Amino acid sequence: DKKFLTVIVSCGLILASHAMYYSFSAIYWRQFQFNLFHIGFLWFWGVFAEIIFFLLIDKTKIRNIFFQAIFFTGIISSLRWVLTYFVTNFFLLIAIQSLHAFSFGLCHYLVIYYIFSNISEKNKLTAISLYHALSSGVMMTILTILSGYSFNHSTNGIGFLIMAMCCLISTLLIYFRGYILK
Repeated sequence: DKKFLTVIVSCGLILASHAMYYSFSAIYWRQFQFNLFHIGFLWFWGVFAEIIFFLLIDKTKIRNIFFQAIFFTGIISSLRWVLTYFVTNFFLLIAIQSLHAFSFGLCHYLVIYYIFSNISEKNKLTAISLYHALSSGVMMTILTILSGYSFNHSTNGIGFLIMAMCCLISTLLIYFRGYILK
């Protein structure tokens, strides 16, 4: 199913773009003299935003805007990583962390929604397994290694910009899906 593969590759790139954040954000923020409470709060705030998102998402009719929502998620995620790279003010970073609701929450929701709306009952478990293996396994591993390499050679957080590029690639995949799905 080309449509399913397009969805999981696109969303997988967005989800895997969290590699730099998950692996190196605490080290990166320590460079700006953020203490462990500040860093913990930034992590908490992202998760809190995601929880609020999941409480509210059922009110949305996602079927009518599904691919636009993936495109939106890619743009917001890219913006999040660019802003995370450039912003060193703690209070602005709290606002930026709110974007986790979309960069992770919405993206994950969209894949699960697609699987449960479009994949046959007997193939749902396989589809979810493939999605997790690809996004949290293969892609996340590759982007974590790339983030580590960039962090090792340039401690200025350039990996966040690399993650932003991955999100933009995802948006291009969705934008040109009509050509891909033929």
